[in-house]
Amino acid sequence: MYPYDSKCCLLWILLILNKGLCGSTCSPMVKENDSISLNCTAQMAKKSSWKLDNKVISTCLNSSSSCNVTNNDVFTANLHNEIHYLTINNAQRGFKTFTFFSDDVKVEACSCDLCVTSKPAKPTCQMPTLDNINTSLNIVCETSSVYPDAVCSLSHFNTGVPFNGKVWTATNRSGGELSNVSVKCFISIYLNDVSPSEESFRVSFSPTCNLNDGTYNKDLTSDSDFIPLTFKLPTVYPINCTDSEHTPIGSMATCRCELSDVGNPPGSANWYTDYGREVGIPDGRSSILTVSFNASDRTPRFYCRPVSILNTTSDISQIMFQPKFYCPPQSPPVFTVTNADIVDTKVLVTRDVNVKVSCHVGDVVTSVTLECATQMMTAVGQYASWTVKVNESIDGLSCRCTAKDEPGCYHQAAELTFTLIKDKDLTLQWLVVGLGTAGGLILIIIVSAFIIRRLIKKPAQQKDKTKTQNQYDNICNEESIYSQIYDNNDYANPTSHDQTVDSFDSIENDKHQRAMTK
Repeated sequence: MYPYDSKCCLLWILLILNKGLCGSTCSPMVKENDSISLNCTAQMAKKSSWKLDNKVISTCLNSSSSCNVTNNDVFTANLHNEIHYLTINNAQRGFKTFTFFSDDVKVEACSCDLCVTSKPAKPTCQMPTLDNINTSLNIVCETSSVYPDAVCSLSHFNTGVPFNGKVWTATNRSGGELSNVSVKCFISIYLNDVSPSEESFRVSFSPTCNLNDGTYNKDLTSDSDFIPLTFKLPTVYPINCTDSEHTPIGSMATCRCELSDVGNPPGSANWYTDYGREVGIPDGRSSILTVSFNASDRTPRFYCRPVSILNTTSDISQIMFQPKFYCPPQSPPVFTVTNADIVDTKVLVTRDVNVKVSCHVGDVVTSVTLECATQMMTAVGQYASWTVKVNESIDGLSCRCTAKDEPGCYHQAAELTFTLIKDKDLTLQWLVVGLGTAGGLILIIIVSAFIIRRLIKKPAQQKDKTKTQNQYDNICNEESIYSQIYDNNDYANPTSHDQTVDSFDSIENDKHQRAMTK
């Protein structure tokens, strides 16, 4: 826009006679109720006049150098050195086109459109708001007492880059043609051009008569108050993160990055690799990172950064997560065999049998390899087996089982050696086994007899309530035994006599002899 110079409080309109033509320049702006002076020269004229909308408002005669006006309160006219002056003492909104005429036929009529304006009231602005996608900041300001129209502009003081955006106005003409109007200014600031900074801005309204030609009267500009505005990045912090020093291979390391401050405009959080690739999963105000062990990158680093539309390359607010994987304790492979026995790491076998050797790993591994002599087989997973035909040459044969995983964390091995049992060794072995079995049977018979004898008790319904359980448990206290005890031929009171093991033996012998006699 092109402001009108404030020093031209009085506009001099000069109509220059050149070869009988009248030339003039006219772009005046005047505040309502202020004064402005117009003039034009016609050296050969006897009579000249100024008209407003084709109505004569002043007439001057060169012969008498006198001038008359139609309204002394509004206009003043005079003639000096053949220059016809017209002063508008009180500019009114209805004043528009002023035209100069003379009786000199060589002078053409010239006109000037006057622009009468009013100073807008002090603007008021709403708090800035973001658009739906957080890429632009929208500002709405409004002013009143505008005539005939106004343009708005944005000015600011900042530490970042200048604002770029779009500005447009909307006029509300609710009254007549000469009434005041209210004007709204809509400003959209593109945030991708703005850096994090402390800003302050204001909106200015300037009156104009033509919104299209870009001219305005800067002396009649009204400014809003400065409005502070802070552009800042979001900040992030980690929560619920796996201990970076204690992540076993085979497990997942996780870390949640959450916004502690959403920033202005609001941003988000996300995880990135060292190479800038996005790896996080958005979850509301946070981003979740899930990492498994990668043998090609054993010490990965991940960064959670605040994401904002603002123009910045700062990484001050980012956080780093570096999981460290370790190999958990591993158990060695375990052997099992059929048709044979394992003693320590030796397989005891006899001739002419088929022995199935199996190897199993309890941990998760990639493959298991079983080697027996020149035979080798590799199975994917945790299990491998092989069948060995035993003959005379089997003595000293070894089987080796190895297992490993893809990350190289597990690499364990175990070994078995075959020992052929000879015939004499086999006989001795069966003898030992037989003796052991016989001894076990004898022991079982003795224990069983003792238990049966202990179970001989008086039936529950015949118990003497005056006796304790211990008396019943003691075989020496049973009444059937009392009647068999003799001491000095007194069997009226058998309980008063001492009872010994010898006594019981005598009783048993006596019973045996009676049975033989019968």
